[in-house]
Amino acid sequence: MIGRVGLAILLSIGSSSAHAQTIPQSIDNIAALSKFEPDNPSIKLVKVAEGFEDPVNITNAGDSSGRLFVVEREGRIKIIQKSGAVEERPFLDLTTLKPTTINQSGNVVQSDFIEQGLFSVAFHPNYERNGHFYVHYTSAEQNGASVVYRFSVNPDSPNHVTQSQAIESSKLILQIDQPSYNNNGGQLAFGPDGYLYISLGDGGFNSPKNASQEMSSRLGKILRIDVDGGDPYAIPDDNPFLSEGGTPQDEVWVYGFHNPYKFAFDEKTGGMFVADVGDSSREEINYLPPKVSSGLNYGWPLMEGSQCYSPTGSEQSECNKKSLILPVFEYNHPPKNSKPDPETGAFACASVQGIGVAKNAPFEGVYMFGDWCSGKIYGVGWDGSSWNAQVLAETNLHITAGGIAENGSVHVLSAKFYFDDPNKDIPPFGTVWRVDATR
Repeated sequence: MIGRVGLAILLSIGSSSAHAQTIPQSIDNIAALSKFEPDNPSIKLVKVAEGFEDPVNITNAGDSSGRLFVVEREGRIKIIQKSGAVEERPFLDLTTLKPTTINQSGNVVQSDFIEQGLFSVAFHPNYERNGHFYVHYTSAEQNGASVVYRFSVNPDSPNHVTQSQAIESSKLILQIDQPSYNNNGGQLAFGPDGYLYISLGDGGFNSPKNASQEMSSRLGKILRIDVDGGDPYAIPDDNPFLSEGGTPQDEVWVYGFHNPYKFAFDEKTGGMFVADVGDSSREEINYLPPKVSSGLNYGWPLMEGSQCYSPTGSEQSECNKKSLILPVFEYNHPPKNSKPDPETGAFACASVQGIGVAKNAPFEGVYMFGDWCSGKIYGVGWDGSSWNAQVLAETNLHITAGGIAENGSVHVLSAKFYFDDPNKDIPPFGTVWRVDATR
């Protein structure tokens, strides 16, 4: 049973000015969670389609087709037509791309661990004319390195990129070696400025904890590149570290993240919300105001959320530096245990999963996100003077991601994955849900 809950404070956000959004200057400015009101149902999740294998990303092509593109972690992208029908053939299938004697299946995506795989797809702002789209995945050919590739669709086959078309049109844009198989990040999206943004985690188990603070590493950062200005890309003139000269710092837009698995833009204001998966105690939502001209440092591993991160030996004075950016919202991990909750079926752990910024009333301007283990869906927004947050729904789902359709409707992905899946040899099937208001 999908839970529903009132919007309370958040209902007023859509009608409020969203042009004065600011970064919290103190812990007191971080959004407090408003009271859960189960007797005032205001939203519900409506099932759109199901049967997807490990769905981890959903987006639209911006081509007026009304299609939704669902990314499956193993290496496929599926299409949901405007009618709600799911195309039988994948839009792109990387699991059979390059068969070899050693790799007879031809899968170029390394997805053995839950935090590896095909992460995201982003369609070029001029996709209707050039047919270009970009994918981010961990490469089986490059020992688990994160790679960004560009592919092109044949206009005569808009719903299916054939194997030959994929091979012929593929172009490597960027490769980042990964020291381990977790905290790889994954989101890929074009911003309102037309540049491509790429999120990367801190490298996980085998990386130095301070990689997120080092400009000699791309790890723990969000990169910003111009895929139209060079071959394979150029650096935008206003990237904050361009004057220092050199790669990879030229590409860095913001830094100091643990695992910024998902981020989303507010198309109206140009601001960016980043859902940064926590390490030991805190999940956090960060905000980047539009037209920022200098790189911001979101603190990891000096701090986690608003708290000093003790495993690195950080002193509170170091955590309180004004140069470290506070989140707009944070919450604690639930207590850990080895058995799922008997009511929800979810394990008591935490992993924040970004969904997206709603474009339609009454949620306009509200950034929605879910927790993979608790099943809760949250919203955070600016009411004209401060940040507010609320639980929007309590569900029995494992929330894996979300996205926005061309018509502005918010969609949520769910899948069990391996923790409580009784058939571990069969990929966990996932579902696409639409968020509806029920005022």
